[in-house]
Amino acid sequence: MNDENKILPESGEEVKEVKDNTAADETKKSINKKSHKKLKHGSMAAVFTVVFVAVLVLINVVATQIFERFPLSFDMTSSSSYSISDETIDYVKGLDTDVKVTVFAEKEDFDAANAYTLQADEILQKYSQYNSKIKIEYVDILTNPDVVSEYDDDLNAYDIVFETSAKGDDGKEYKRTSVVSPLDLVNFSSDVIASLSQSGMSIETIAAGNEINFLYTYSVQSPTYSDAQGKKKSYIESSNAEQAFTSALMVVTDSNPTKITFLTGRSEAASLNYYQTLMKANGYMVDSVDITTDEIPADTNIAVIAAPTVDYTDGEIKKVSDFLNNDGKLGKNIMYVESMNQPDTPKLDELLEEYGIQYEDYSMYDTEGDNVSNIYLKLNLSGEDYDSFIKDDSLAMYTTIYTKPIKLLYEEENMKATKALLKTADTGFKADLETGEKISSGEQVAAAVGYKAVFNDDNTTSYSQVLALGSEYILYDMIMQGTQYVNSQWILSVTNHITGKTTTGITIEPSKIGGTLFDLTDAQISAFKWVFNLVIPAIVLIIGIVVWLRRKNR
Repeated sequence: MNDENKILPESGEEVKEVKDNTAADETKKSINKKSHKKLKHGSMAAVFTVVFVAVLVLINVVATQIFERFPLSFDMTSSSSYSISDETIDYVKGLDTDVKVTVFAEKEDFDAANAYTLQADEILQKYSQYNSKIKIEYVDILTNPDVVSEYDDDLNAYDIVFETSAKGDDGKEYKRTSVVSPLDLVNFSSDVIASLSQSGMSIETIAAGNEINFLYTYSVQSPTYSDAQGKKKSYIESSNAEQAFTSALMVVTDSNPTKITFLTGRSEAASLNYYQTLMKANGYMVDSVDITTDEIPADTNIAVIAAPTVDYTDGEIKKVSDFLNNDGKLGKNIMYVESMNQPDTPKLDELLEEYGIQYEDYSMYDTEGDNVSNIYLKLNLSGEDYDSFIKDDSLAMYTTIYTKPIKLLYEEENMKATKALLKTADTGFKADLETGEKISSGEQVAAAVGYKAVFNDDNTTSYSQVLALGSEYILYDMIMQGTQYVNSQWILSVTNHITGKTTTGITIEPSKIGGTLFDLTDAQISAFKWVFNLVIPAIVLIIGIVVWLRRKNR
């Protein structure tokens, strides 16, 4: 073989070298491919991790904002103790006024005081969540005593102040406030209140500025008592927080609040507890004065005389007459409640007769029966608006017991007139109080109004009215709360009409406190155990296995 032929490799060597180079390239490509794949999956894992963490953070932030803005807490008490009614929600959402709510206690202390303060705080939070114009602030009155000087009211620890700003006729800005005390958060047993009243005392006078401790005692330490039959009963019957708060909102946001004053001091036979609750819940300012020592406040729209068992003196009658006359301008009102338990009250009778109202010393019935049977009443519809605020009278039923019939002395006389509001059917009759002997038959009047009128210089007419009820049982707590009767709707409608108050359409029933915020049933507890102990871990495990298998096979 010639030397020049050795310039080129032999064919076997050439093939071997090409194969070696090709193998090296393939190995290099394989390594690069694997590295690229590893890098790709590593990058994807990193990106996935970053995105996953970012999503978790985003969900956490969004969820936090939602929970702060909207009431998403779960109320699992059997009576929905920590919820508020749809009517209240609609009212709160519709407020366009900035409202500051100051709780004079640290939040932790307020929540820990008892079940009723905890419930009250939960409800307050819902109000602010439904309307951002409602701001809540907690102030420790002990460490910040100067803050009390900003208010005209005498404030104590654990009081809650609702506050708005308004401008007077002089253009100056002033505060409008309504104070809710710890005792306003609950409804005490009517038996307890009546017993205290007969002794000339009240829950407020006994608590005497130490209300939170008083409330703690009768909700935690000594929650029950034994009645005359030895039956255990609760001192506190129900929560009043929603009524109290909604009423306070109405008072501070209403440019012309309506005030109702209960006249006391004459051993009144009727406590009218639920009526007071109903009025407060519908935005009335409610207070009381001792007629034996005090004047009726000038800003009172309607004063209530609740079946006094001691007749008024001449001086006290003058106070009532002057209030109704209102310096000749009229525009004031009285609600008088009669009771079978009252002795003769000739001075009060004479005042009522000025307005065409006279109670007869008989007992009234709607059909044959005894005096404890319910008397079913009907509205005297004659074009007036006393019943215009009643929501639904398609199945309206009004009732009372132990009722005196009312005689109307005239229909119209000079600038005065009378009107029957509630009557029996024409099968009604009246009977002797002692013997039960029937005296006469026909319609019997259980509630009526008498009024005086005066013409004003601007061609308008003003009225002062006396609403007369034949029995305190028309406003009896159990009847007012009975769903089969519309006594509560009726008295609210009449009071609104007499005072000229515009209704908000809100009526709120007291709420029983039956447990804590997360008061779960056994079934609910079992369900939550299964979800958190098995279902959620199983879902996480399955997702982990799927991700691992997919990564392994790539």
